[in-house]
Formats: sequence, C-alpha cells, structure tokens
Amino acid sequence: MNPPVPPRLVRRIVRDPIYAIGAPLVMLLLILLGAIVWVLEIPSRRKRGWRLLWTSAAAVLLDWSVFLRCVWLWCAMPPWRRDEQDWQARHVLVLGQELHRFVLAADRLVGLDLRVKVPTADPSRPVLLLARHAGPGDSLLMAYVITHDLLRIPRIVLKRALLWDPAMDLCLGRLDAYFIGPGLPREERDRQLREFAEHVQVGDATLLFPEGRNWTPGRHAEEFSEAVEDGELERAHWLKRNPRVLSPRSTGVRRMLAARPDSQVMVAGHQGLEDLISPMVIWRSLPLNRQIHIDVRLVPAPTDELIEDWLQAEWERLDDWTDALDGD
Repeated sequence: MNPPVPPRLVRRIVRDPIYAIGAPLVMLLLILLGAIVWVLEIPSRRKRGWRLLWTSAAAVLLDWSVFLRCVWLWCAMPPWRRDEQDWQARHVLVLGQELHRFVLAADRLVGLDLRVKVPTADPSRPVLLLARHAGPGDSLLMAYVITHDLLRIPRIVLKRALLWDPAMDLCLGRLDAYFIGPGLPREERDRQLREFAEHVQVGDATLLFPEGRNWTPGRHAEEFSEAVEDGELERAHWLKRNPRVLSPRSTGVRRMLAARPDSQVMVAGHQGLEDLISPMVIWRSLPLNRQIHIDVRLVPAPTDELIEDWLQAEWERLDDWTDALDGD
C-alpha cells in the first residue's frame, strides 16, 4: 500500500529541507558501513557486501545531486526570467550527466560494463522509444539512453508514489513526466494518458514498455499457460517460439502514434540483466563483470491496422538478438 503523496507546498517546505540534510547523512552511513564490511570481507575476493553498500551510496549520491542541481536551477532561472526551452534542456543535461556518473561508478563497483548503440535521430521530429522490459534497473538505463545519448526530454508515465522521491519530483516533474495515481476510474486514467500523448513535443522521447511488465521466466510461463487456458493458441505458439520476451501490447503505441504520427519510432533491446530475477541471484552474481548491451534501432513506423503484427515481428527480432548475444 502506497501512502498518499502530500501536496506540493508541503513537499517543498517540509520534505525537501529534511531530504537535503538527511540524504548525505544516509550516504555517509553507507560509506562507513561499507568500509567496515570491506575489512570483514578481506578474505573474500568478491566482497559482495562492500560492493552493495557502496553502490547504494552512489545511488543516494545520484538522487541527491539531481535534487541539489534542480534547486540551483530554480534559483538561477526564476520563473519571471525563464526561457522554457533552455529550462528543460538544462534539466535533461543534469539528468544525463548524473546518470552517466552513476553508470561509471557502477562499472567500477559491480562490473556494470555498459555498451550502447544508438542511431542518429531527426531533431525536427519527436521520438517514440519502445523497449524490452527485463531485469533490474532497465527503466533507469533507458532514461540514461534518452538523456545522455539521444539528448532528448524523457517523456515517461510513472506511478504517483514516486513523487515521494524529491529528485524525481523536481527533475522529472519539470520534464513533464506523468505521475498517475492508483485507483483512478478508467475514464480519468484514459483522459490523462490521452493528454500525455497530445502534449509530446519535437524534442521529446516517449518511453514505452509494450510488454507492460518485467520479463522473468516465471512470468513467461504464466503468460503461456494463460494463453493455452484461454484458447489463444496462436499467442501460445508465439510465446513458445519467443521465450525471452512477453507478448507486446499495442494500446499505448497506437495512442502515441495517433497523437504524433510524425514520431520517429525506435526499438531498444538490452541484454545482460534479465537473469538477475531476485535479490539472492543478484547477490550471488556480484561482481557482475559482464557487458550490458543496449541496441537501439530506428525502424519505419507501422500503419494503424498493422500495429499488432508489426509489434510481434519486432519483438521476435528482440528475442533472436537476445538469444544470439547469450550464445556468444
């Protein structure tokens, strides 16, 4: 159960000052605990506890740095003398730089060797980025690709509970992310999503995960069983042929292309995180010492009547690509 998010004024005058002081204290505590654990783990080559604690400290530093830089931007660019385009561009730069620093720290601490390939996008058109959903942190990595490599404004639909995080509240809120709360009537939810799609601008990159949830072997088996029980034999056969993805849904893609038919469509695959399906598996895998591949392709946008078949074909390619890398 998620506690209700307090009003913006309360977040600014109560939560934010507490966070500004509390976050560095938490970071210092994690660093000190990490130093103690490092000594205790001297006999171990893997030093899993030290790696986790210091990576957690790096994550707190990422969040706190984004928060402080967003506060500074408000002071440097108050509302009465603010250019909106420059305002958003600076927030994209902040998010991209801080995520890049975290990726470098994660490489040193846990062996997260990130390899990214992205195409060149037309700056006069918005981007619709469709990504495979698998493994811990893939949403963060896609935000990294959007801000650091594509240099675009990330347009993301998030749970309203994430407004509890001051950095997400300030940075992503100013970048027009949509924070949708639980329990909304379907009509209101559809209205908000329709408004989200209609407000996409030229410099935006909208991130969608057509599968709707994170792939795991268990969820794939569950979806396959549901398809068989419901008599959806064609879908069941498709899932059997493509064991590394879930079946993609077309609703969000159709909505975004209807609102912005000029969008450049990109499909992103990533490989290297999908086997980290539980805290115990992550613990046993440290340090990772593996390459994490992210491959983004620019593809022709489908027509409305062919979206479902087009999505299935693209996700079959993602399954083949992931399987080929796993076999290397």
